[in-house]
Amino acid sequence: MLMKRLVGMLRRLFARRSAGDDRTFMRRLREDKRGNALVLTAVAMIPIAGIVGSGVDISRAYLTKTRLQQACDAGVLGGRKVMGAAGLDSTVTAEVRKFVDYDFPQGTFGSSAFTVVPTAGANSAVDLTLATSVPTTLMTIFGISTIPISVSCTARQDFVNTDVMLVLDTTLSMNCLPAESATTYCPSEKSGSKIQALRAAVTSFYNALKPAQDQLAGQGLRLRYGIVPYSLTVNAGNLLRSTNPSWVNTTSSYRKCVTPSGQTCNGVGPASSVTHDSSFWSSWAGCIEERQTVSSIGSSSGYTPPANAYDLDVDTAPTSSATAWNAYDPDSETAKYNVAGLGYACPKSVQSLGTMSSVSDMNSYTAGLAAGGYTYHDLGMLWGARLLSPTGLWASNNPSSYNSFPVNRHLIFMTDGALEPDLSAYSAYGVEKFDKRVTGNGSSTSQYNSHLQRFRMMCNAVKGMNVNIWVIAFGTSSGTGLSTDLVNCANTPAQAFKADDQAALVDKFTQIGQAIGALRLSQ
Repeated sequence: MLMKRLVGMLRRLFARRSAGDDRTFMRRLREDKRGNALVLTAVAMIPIAGIVGSGVDISRAYLTKTRLQQACDAGVLGGRKVMGAAGLDSTVTAEVRKFVDYDFPQGTFGSSAFTVVPTAGANSAVDLTLATSVPTTLMTIFGISTIPISVSCTARQDFVNTDVMLVLDTTLSMNCLPAESATTYCPSEKSGSKIQALRAAVTSFYNALKPAQDQLAGQGLRLRYGIVPYSLTVNAGNLLRSTNPSWVNTTSSYRKCVTPSGQTCNGVGPASSVTHDSSFWSSWAGCIEERQTVSSIGSSSGYTPPANAYDLDVDTAPTSSATAWNAYDPDSETAKYNVAGLGYACPKSVQSLGTMSSVSDMNSYTAGLAAGGYTYHDLGMLWGARLLSPTGLWASNNPSSYNSFPVNRHLIFMTDGALEPDLSAYSAYGVEKFDKRVTGNGSSTSQYNSHLQRFRMMCNAVKGMNVNIWVIAFGTSSGTGLSTDLVNCANTPAQAFKADDQAALVDKFTQIGQAIGALRLSQ
């Protein structure tokens, strides 16, 4: 309509002049003001179309770039999260592509095809650049048919000083296969046993963190490991004595039975004092009896240890025989020997926090792990807390900062079974059937409830130290489930795992290793 009216106006201007009208054409054109608005509008349509068209097309391009950047960020974060000791391998590349394809499928907003090829950046970073283009609509009248788009992103895993405490269940059932019953008697390691799987999992965990360890070392920072194998006692005696000889009593009182089998004692055998001489200390393995405790702790005791339960005191150094530890001495404390190896056990010695420069250092330690004894979760968590505490017995080894940077602390608690104290076994609390240190009455129900509540108290204490707790329950047999108390011990339910076999156990340890640290976008 607009063009039709414009043509009509021009025809009138060029028409033969009327009689008496001697004005020239140009003069008449100049003086004729009819249709001026139409002319101006027609002329203005061209820049207006350019402005509107560029606004629409540029807005589409901006939206496309925003979505593409989000896909790029998600891709490198996903890829860096699964990156292990092998670096940027096919697994990492596949994970990057999976996230990019999900967030920005090929052809989104009419974009052209693009490739997803991540590259390895500095300090084990994952780099990615995505380049595509989107077609224009109105801007094509100016000869611009596409708008190029390119985004870049980098994901890296930055660490601060990190201390990791591995609290490992080395009870007798660890000699058995993951699918075997918790009551199966396995006096020696079976091929494919749970303790063999544990060694493999710890190796995988170390390898997952090795890039971080190297990165930290290059920055003047550190990643350290401590290890607490536990069963019915803990082997911390030599560490205690090397720190301060008075922390372990040289004279201990033990309950004596009438016969070696212990069947006629009935809890009334006299207590006798045994003095340990130099020959004892030279052959002593290093396991300990816990210091003085109380027998009043039960299911309703809450989460704060009683003041006179020195065994649950994480930080206070001994000042008397009651607050010091006794040597664990099966030759002096008669236990039940009906089945060889079940009555008592002494795990491998604990390792305080220190740097392991290579995986061979870790493997050298785990190769010496041996299974034996019953399951006392509270002892493992207690000694994990003691070795991690920045205000306790080894505070000088556990500063809250190192080289002006803070220290993050993690405790990984791995068990293959439920809490399993035994009245007739010789544990860190003596033989409960006779000594009644925990129960006061020799009841198996009271013993179980007391140790369970002690475990809850210790989980609470570790969290109060700002330590991140991870829990793994290993095996498929009865009693190896991820119980409510194990889940509650972890900082969050997402940090409590169930592993049914060796592959799953290795995977869970690797996942934890990858999660330790601050994964972030750096570009």
